[in-house]
Amino acid sequence: MNRSLRDQLKKWEKQHGEQKRGIKPPTKEKLSDRDLWELMGANGPRYVRKRGGAYTQR
Repeated sequence: MNRSLRDQLKKWEKQHGEQKRGIKPPTKEKLSDRDLWELMGANGPRYVRKRGGAYTQR
């Protein structure tokens, strides 16, 4: 590499500096009790296996 080109590169690096990319902390999602129950599927239909292998809805 050319001596002057190397000096120019050093000067450019000093002017612009190293741009550090900050790591963003994950945002905590605040869910209500109703949302949690819905995510768990607690309010949905339930299917139970009965005699003979038939599924029935509760």
